Amino acid sequence: MTSSTISSFLLFALFFHFTNAAIFDIRNNCPYTVWAGAVPGGGQQLNPGQTWSLYVAPGTSLARIWPRTNCNFDGSGRGWCQTGDCNGLL
Repeated sequence: MTSSTISSFLLFALFFHFTNAAIFDIRNNCPYTVWAGAVPGGGQQLNPGQTWSLYVAPGTSLARIWPRTNCNFDGSGRGWCQTGDCNGLL
């Protein structure tokens, strides 16, 4: 194989790899704070109008994104939510 053939193959493989990834833009359109939860990805507090961009790697399966409301967390990420609670974790 020539070096240009190998380079073309690697470029194609890299492109194919990234075409299977996904980026979700999660936006809070509510007039109150929402804590978004994601597996994989963790969680993020979203004030009204804020957006969280979540990258999901290729090959990810059984991923979830859900909203949580009326949450209270401490500095270590432990707490609770009125809706969508995650066993007390951020």
